[in-house]
Amino acid sequence: MFLDRGGFQILPEGKDDGVPMQAQSLGESHARHMRNFLDCVKSRQEPISDIEKGHRSTSTAILGNVAYRTGKPFEWDAENLKPKGAPEAERYIRETYRKGWEV
Repeated sequence: MFLDRGGFQILPEGKDDGVPMQAQSLGESHARHMRNFLDCVKSRQEPISDIEKGHRSTSTAILGNVAYRTGKPFEWDAENLKPKGAPEAERYIRETYRKGWEV
């Protein structure tokens, strides 16, 4: 499931075609966040919704999906951003880059 302020889309497991759902209005909140972001690009100030907040608000859901896909729970090493003792979970968390494009 992909969800944001614009609506949501459900992508069934193993299928490429999604089931688009009725999009919600982006509303005034989205416009304020966009304005704040652009203002912060110019001023170099911290935005209302910084990247750390985004990371913290999505990581729990992502890790829940990883546990679901692997079929078992695992501990999360927050300092090193990797699963503890669950190598099968690693493939859902780390990208495999083509040679020459490694980070």
